[in-house]
Formats: sequence, C-alpha cells, structure tokens
Amino acid sequence: MEALLKQVKASFDAWPQWQQTDKLVMGVSGGLDSMVLLDLMIKLLALKENQGKEIIVAHFNHHLRSDADLDASLVESFCHHHQLTYFIGEWQEPSHKNTESLAREARYHFFANVLAASQSQVLVTAHHSNDLAETLMIRLIRGTSFKGLAGIRRYSQRILTTDQGQGVATDLVRPLLSISKAELLDYAEHFKLEYREDSTNSSRHHLRNRVRQDLLPWLEGENPQFLANLESMTQAAAEAYQANFETYMAQEDQLVLALGENGWILDRPTWRQLSASRRRTFLTIFIEERLIADLGSYNKRLLDQLDQLICDTASPNQGLNLPSEWYVQRNYDQIRIFNRSKELGPEESVDDSDFQPLTQLNKWIWVDECHRVGIFRKEQVSHKLLSEAQCVLPLNIDIKQPINYLLRHRQPGDQIRLQDASGRIFHKKLARVMIDQKLPKNIRNQIWLLVDRQNQIMACLPNIKAAHPTIVSQEFATYLFLYQTIEQISKV
Repeated sequence: MEALLKQVKASFDAWPQWQQTDKLVMGVSGGLDSMVLLDLMIKLLALKENQGKEIIVAHFNHHLRSDADLDASLVESFCHHHQLTYFIGEWQEPSHKNTESLAREARYHFFANVLAASQSQVLVTAHHSNDLAETLMIRLIRGTSFKGLAGIRRYSQRILTTDQGQGVATDLVRPLLSISKAELLDYAEHFKLEYREDSTNSSRHHLRNRVRQDLLPWLEGENPQFLANLESMTQAAAEAYQANFETYMAQEDQLVLALGENGWILDRPTWRQLSASRRRTFLTIFIEERLIADLGSYNKRLLDQLDQLICDTASPNQGLNLPSEWYVQRNYDQIRIFNRSKELGPEESVDDSDFQPLTQLNKWIWVDECHRVGIFRKEQVSHKLLSEAQCVLPLNIDIKQPINYLLRHRQPGDQIRLQDASGRIFHKKLARVMIDQKLPKNIRNQIWLLVDRQNQIMACLPNIKAAHPTIVSQEFATYLFLYQTIEQISKV
C-alpha cells in the first residue's frame, strides 16, 4: 500500500466514528491538496473493509479569480470520470474586504447545505501540516489564546449553519495533518494527477502568503523536523486544553449561573476559592466556550479585568464595557455579564444590579436592607417561623447536586405559571399579569422573582394577586424557601 494512503487510512481507523460512517462530504477546491486527498479517498473506499461508504464532493466557487470557473470544471470532470456525486456552489456576492474570513464563512454555509441535502454528518477537508504551521504562526503574530495554541485539530465537532439558518451537527476530519505539502506534490507528480494552481497564492498582499513564502522555509531550514515538532506541540496543547476544559465543566455549576439569552452570573466567592492559575485558566475557558461567539474576540486585558473584578475587595460595585454591546456589572458577590441591547426598553427598565444567586442552605441572605431570604431544611423550620414568613415555597433539593436558585427582578419575556378555577395550568407573560392588576411601575420593578437554573419563575416576592401554583407539593418537599420583610423580622 502506498505510504500516503497508509497514513490516511490510519487517520480514519483511529477515528471512533469511522466504522458507522457511510457518507462523507469532502470539500474539494481543485487545488493540489484536495485533489490528492480525493484520489486517496477513492482508493481508501475501494478497500474491501470500506465498501459501502460513499464520497460526496462539494466544490465552492468564490469567484475571486478570473479563472475560477476552470477550477469548477476540473472538479466536475474528475467526478464524472469516477462516477462521484458532487455539488457545486457559488459565492453570489464576493467581498473584497475581509475576504479570507467572509469567503470561509460563505464556503462553510455551502458545506452545511450539502451535508443537510445528502443527510451526512461528516465533512472531510485537505488541511495538511503546512496549513497547520501557517495557521499557528499567524495566530502567534496576531495574538492567540490557550485554545488557539491547539491549532487545527485532526478530529473536531461543530454546528454548521445552512443558508436558511438550519444547524447541522458535523464531525470534521482532517486526515492529512501529518503530511507535508512537499509529500502531496510528490504524490501528484508520481500519479500524474491534474490540479489547479491558485494564482493569488503568489501574492504578498496576504499575511498567510508571506508566512508561507518567507517564515516557514526559514524555520524548516533551521530544523527540517519543524513541521513534525509543531504538530506534536499543538497536539499537546489540545490535550492540555481538553483536560482543563473537562475539569472546568465539572465545576461550572458552582462557578456560573446561566441566564439563557440574558447572559451569566459569576459567583465571586467560589471563583476566589480557586488558585490564581486555575482561576485564570477557568476564566479563559469560560470566555472561549461561553462568550467568544458573542464578543467576536478578546485579549489578555479583558482576562485581567475580569480577574480583578473577582479578586478586588475595595469597590463592591464596578462595571466594564465589552464589545458588541455586552457589559459586565459587579454587585458585591456577583458579577453579571449581559447584552445591553437585549435588556428591557425605556418603558420596562429595571435595575440591572438586583441579582442574588442562592447557593447555600440553612442560612439567611439579605437581598437588600429590607428583605431577606433563605432555604432551610423542612424539619428545622418552626411553626413560629412559618407564620412570620411572607412567602413559603416547598422545594425538593438533592444536596449532592449544586444549589442553583436565583433571586432577581423581572426581565423581557418573563412568563409565570398560573392556574385557573378549574385547575388548568397555563403560562402568561408576567408583564401582562402586573398590568392587569394595575400595579404601578415602581412596584413592578421592586418585585423579586425566585427562578431555578432553567430560569423558570417559582415565586414572586411579595406575592402578586394571581393563582401561582407551587411546583413541589408540601408532602414531597425536603426544604422550604422563606421570604421575610424587615417589619416581620423586627417582631422576632
């Protein structure tokens, strides 16, 4: 078996999903890399153990060169000759600004279209070891993150989006990552493979071309094993990131309270219990996995600022502006991260600082100078305490799991569970309930809401005049949520 075919076969054999995969969509540009891989894939699928698997070719014409149609013609002719199913897409409105990024976005939308149409979940691309080196060098030049040091991964999973906005869960496989450009060129010459040269690759306008033409040859001249060494380093970085990611995910419930579209709350006391190195590593992972899609990018300065908000004890209330209208607001032991554009409008504005995560049991927590709340074991609550509480809510809590309740004021789209006279349970917008009851705006904005980790409203404090059924019956409750006002407390 030819050497490159052995390496490609080894890449797929090491991929856990290979045996049950029957269709693979492969991105083919018509250039050297993708034409060599396509030829290797045809040979791979011709092996007896792989019969029944199908390659579906996807070519995207960016229309950025006058001869781009010749690329499509070559791919189409090759597919006809080998009787392969193929799709050809076109960039209808090519952009000459931020071209590389926008072209990639358009191309991957097309790949998602092909994956959806062919009912496949696997996308194969021809990235090789030189691509890996170029990408990492560019990231180091421009600045990168812990996750960015992992470079291009041989196996990864992504949600690609079609032109219609449909999400497509996709396994990405890059079987050439251990193979150099020179090896691909030797293969093409040996088997007399036809491929197209991209004339823009010789231009020095793009940073990637300058890295390819100047930096990488110099580095390989210093050490011929540079590409192999770089692949080993990125693999070690990927494994280190994954190990820290798994550790972070095991603790995320204690560190972060998700508010759905309304952002997140970081629990400062829990973050401060971490060592400095682990806290900063976890903050990096939180940004990479939760915030980066909304922010677009971040730098070390943002990481330092978030870390300072967690650790600084001098000023209880601080704020921080983020890109894309996101904002960080610290209020005592909580740091809330939210998008200002998704907040309530002028008619429905509320105080953003009024958020209080409830993560401890059997302890009173003051939410302001007039109100306190607590979650107490049912057996420990006396009849006197029950009679003095303005609100009592039964809860069924498994103490082996993180305690994640939140006390907050209302937000856009809040809905409350109600019950009519016949016992029917339904949901209604909280704003409409308050308006129907003719509650003044200042009263509406002062009402507290107890919500669970799914952001479901469990209680209004004080209670509004509506039949709001409890989710857990008193009979099955293990804990009781209590709410008291200062007037009631003064009687104790």
